[in-house]
Amino acid sequence: MAAALLAALWPAAAGPQAPPGAEPNDPTLVEGVPPLKQSDVEAWKHLVELAFGDALTKEQSALLQDQLVAHWGQANGSTRSQLGQASAAWQQIGTAQGAHREMLRLALREQLLEAARSDPDDAISKLVLGLYDAASPVLVDGEPPLRKGSVGALISLLEWLTSQAAGQAVELNEVERDRFTSQLVEYYPHAAPGDRMLLAHLEETLAFVRAQWAEADPQGQANFRANLARLMGLNRPPLPAPYAGPTETWEHPNGLFSVDYPAEWPARYGSLSDGTIVAGWSLFDVTVLGEAPSAALELGALPDAGALIAAAAVPPDVLADRLTIEEAAFALAHELLSPSGAAEPLGDTVVGKGAVLAVWRQQSAGAEYFVWLSVLLLREPRGGAIATLARAPSAQKADLEPAFSHIVYSLRLPDPDAKQLPELLDFPDPRDLALDLLNTPLREQMDMIEGLTSGMR
Repeated sequence: MAAALLAALWPAAAGPQAPPGAEPNDPTLVEGVPPLKQSDVEAWKHLVELAFGDALTKEQSALLQDQLVAHWGQANGSTRSQLGQASAAWQQIGTAQGAHREMLRLALREQLLEAARSDPDDAISKLVLGLYDAASPVLVDGEPPLRKGSVGALISLLEWLTSQAAGQAVELNEVERDRFTSQLVEYYPHAAPGDRMLLAHLEETLAFVRAQWAEADPQGQANFRANLARLMGLNRPPLPAPYAGPTETWEHPNGLFSVDYPAEWPARYGSLSDGTIVAGWSLFDVTVLGEAPSAALELGALPDAGALIAAAAVPPDVLADRLTIEEAAFALAHELLSPSGAAEPLGDTVVGKGAVLAVWRQQSAGAEYFVWLSVLLLREPRGGAIATLARAPSAQKADLEPAFSHIVYSLRLPDPDAKQLPELLDFPDPRDLALDLLNTPLREQMDMIEGLTSGMR
């Protein structure tokens, strides 16, 4: 066991260094070339404690030291050299940060377990295997067995994935976690062998995904979120980061509606428009939205960014021949966007109770734009609607999308019983989404996780 256990340590990247807390006076326990020092034993102790997440008892520490002393006297030069690398291995893990440190810790644990399983009757092997059973008890026997650590890692991974998709932290409570654990324990004997193997390595998968996320650049993280939304079956445009800056309120002159816009824009881009269509912009053609230019009131044109933000009251006759609100939204999008170039939806249109939200990509004059469009039906006049639209070059998407979505979601009607767009669209609560993932069959969970990790490698 000793040689196999020692081989679990990777070659040192630096010279041996005493672990934190090592005694300044470092006595020699066994003479030799090199000798066995007390700091070497302490390094092994720290490594074992780190691998299994618990401090050794006095008895366990004494057993480890006695075994190392005994094996040192029997070891040849190469095995002694491996023993001496414990301090450097401790230093390598101890200086790592975040998810990378967790990956190294789990790799060390797996190496120690593999060595221990090769000689299970050895005293140190029994110690290592006992520490593993205490840290992650077996919940269901099998090949491999289902352990508590794997179940906890699966729950944490689903929470983390939901948090990334929702843009906010999501945590399930203990009752929900315990209920899921019980269900998985009941199902596990019937799980496919491949799913069992994936589940057995969920702790490593969780650390890997987090490490890849931390190392990714903003575009890589955006691609990951897009891939995640597709695999999770999110049938709505991904929500951008929320707009955190101060806002001002813009009100329709006739009191039909109001929306919020960033307070910095008037100073940055000049006075907001008084309702006239900016030269070169024909998205809100007055023949579509009403007879007078004031029916298509423009919130702001950002010429430096090549962007347009508008909200308009749509007369009943424009949507009168449409059977559903989704058809009405597509018809309106066609009327608004097609004069400026071909447009296609980005993802599925979200249809709620009296409202629609869609994100489009448009090719216009050799450039690509993204467009946010919402339509909110009015109870009075029946058939009328309020449309909000934001369009900007795709290159400006990351900078402007949070503000654009804030404008779209902040639209308010004077009717005290009217609901805002997010309520009408009935976006799922992030916790509900996490619970949906938790209640997804294990086969589908493993397929999703396999797809995500393969896309990150």
